[in-house]
Amino acid sequence: MLGWVNMSWVVLIYFYKNVLKIINVITDCWAEPQDRPSCEEILTRLLDCDYTLS
Repeated sequence: MLGWVNMSWVVLIYFYKNVLKIINVITDCWAEPQDRPSCEEILTRLLDCDYTLS
């Protein structure tokens, strides 16, 4: 039972880390035009989130 509880905390922490990464991508996209990330950078950052969820 305790192993399952500890594992669920790990999953929850990884989930929130990815949510924060996605929020950062979104806020960066709303920055001033000259400060916005390129499409390639956005896709790379989103793929990074996808790999950590898999």
